[in-house]
Amino acid sequence: MRLYLNYQTKKDITTYVVYLGDIKNPINEYSCGMNTYKVNAISMVNEDGDKVFNEIIEKLSCGNDIDKQDIIKLKFTPIIGSKMDKKEKILKAIRLTKDIKSSHKGDIESILYAFASKFLTDKDLEQVKDELRVTEIGKSLIEEGERKKAIEIAKSLLDILSIEMIANKTGLTVEEVKSLKDESK
Repeated sequence: MRLYLNYQTKKDITTYVVYLGDIKNPINEYSCGMNTYKVNAISMVNEDGDKVFNEIIEKLSCGNDIDKQDIIKLKFTPIIGSKMDKKEKILKAIRLTKDIKSSHKGDIESILYAFASKFLTDKDLEQVKDELRVTEIGKSLIEEGERKKAIEIAKSLLDILSIEMIANKTGLTVEEVKSLKDESK
């Protein structure tokens, strides 16, 4: 599969396997017949979240950007060991992401948001959303929320106003409002 993807995309393919359990010495290579499959194994039990944060902070404060391995570690800081709780780790990782120049910034924020959604209470999740509001993913979440609200308003006006008037008032296109009208029949 990796060879096929490499051939198709003309890019190197790297497979990461993240071990979340108590696996301390995962294998990096598996041979089966004439095939050998190599992976970059990341054992979360062996990681120290505070050390990961400190190393990334050090790199960024020296004006350096982080590498792919750092990006992977930063994405998973919410689930690795640390003196901080999950909310603190997620918020710290989001704040650090703002200083990263990598094109993977949105990916990091997306995964951190997914962890926040999975592990945090509604109150704590709101704090994470507040922190994300000034990021690209935050802006996307806001736009998505605004679009859902516009659709909700448009649906409630379908039997009262013309399609053109609804489109004008909600910011949706005439075609989108027509589609909503067709769906409601």
